[in-house]
Amino acid sequence: MTRVISFLILLVLISAFQAPERKDFFEGKVTYQLEYDPIHKNATVEFLEENYGVTEIMYYKNGFYKKVTLNREGDTVKTIIHNPIEKRLYGTHISTGDTIMTYSSLDEVMADYKSTKVEKETILNLKTFGIRYDFKMKTEFVTYGVEKSSITYYFTKKFKINPENHKNQKDGFYDEIVEQNPFLILKTISNDNFIKEETKTATEIKEYKIDDSIFKVDSTKPIKDI
Repeated sequence: MTRVISFLILLVLISAFQAPERKDFFEGKVTYQLEYDPIHKNATVEFLEENYGVTEIMYYKNGFYKKVTLNREGDTVKTIIHNPIEKRLYGTHISTGDTIMTYSSLDEVMADYKSTKVEKETILNLKTFGIRYDFKMKTEFVTYGVEKSSITYYFTKKFKINPENHKNQKDGFYDEIVEQNPFLILKTISNDNFIKEETKTATEIKEYKIDDSIFKVDSTKPIKDI
């Protein structure tokens, strides 16, 4: 009897050790701080802050996300909504007034990329690992002679996202990146090799249930397909 009990205990322990990882995915809001290093001779930090913002608030749920970027006065500079069901992105910017620009998430302007691991960082007391992606643009999309760009992502394994929800998000090979690294991004360093290098760092993470209405596109505004 003692052997049977010991065997059953052993089975329970083995099952516990081999239990699958949690399947729940991140839902909530992340606030990021934006900083700029101008590249173009006519670009200034003040200009970039006014036109690209200094704070980004991202609401995320099941592949849907809404990003709202604010300037120093707290005014909205731009918004982006990703709808994984429609396979589309919708965006606004102060330069286009009330017009909402939209395009297919299946569009891909990059020809290829290579990835390189970078040093780990701790952000908001969370360990992250970094990967730099160097992209080469398709010839037909090259403008001003700039065909290369780069983005470095810092991921935290504490918060997972479901890559299935991004399988149709081809821009910048994002579908492949999420498939390889299905985690929340806490920092990005993006360089367009023309105007700016932008560093975006998380300053707050808040998990909570988000109402789907936040991802609704305002159909009363003019919508332009680009």
